[in-house]
Amino acid sequence: MRISNKIFAIVVPTMTLMMMAMGAVNYKLVIDQQRESSEQFQNELGVKSSREITKSLASVRDQLTWLAQQPVVRRMEWDSMSVYMHEWAVKGRDKFSKLMLIEPDGQYYVAGKGLIADKSLRDREYFAAVMYGEDFAMTSPDFSKSTGEKKYTLAVPVIGENGLAVGCLAANVSLSTLSNMVTA
Repeated sequence: MRISNKIFAIVVPTMTLMMMAMGAVNYKLVIDQQRESSEQFQNELGVKSSREITKSLASVRDQLTWLAQQPVVRRMEWDSMSVYMHEWAVKGRDKFSKLMLIEPDGQYYVAGKGLIADKSLRDREYFAAVMYGEDFAMTSPDFSKSTGEKKYTLAVPVIGENGLAVGCLAANVSLSTLSNMVTA
């Protein structure tokens, strides 16, 4: 075999192996860059979604706080405020799925439905928190016992003329509602 053929027999396979190795390395780099870009995008999207959710929940909290300060609500007389509460529940249905007024004994009214007989919300942590001094309480996501939907409950105290909590105003915000707020 001639020297040129021997060199050719060594160089061609070596070059082929080097090109294959370089292709594999390049492929891995491209895949790693794509994965990194995808992870960065997901993180940015998560941060944006988190900000939007926080902003949406803060908006519901502010609306509840404002509503709890209205004289018709502060009197805690359901008969005189039922229509007013129903109107606010309708106005806020894009933000919350249920608006509730809770008496100090845990008995509660749902806007648009009235008194929910034979049930008490006295054992709810959000209720205890706002009745005993907190100006806002919110649950972790849990399941609504009436609808089965996953939701947050936000609550604020209703402060009477004496400066003490005379009740609790609460709203359920479903996770599907939050999702719609973020994508809108």
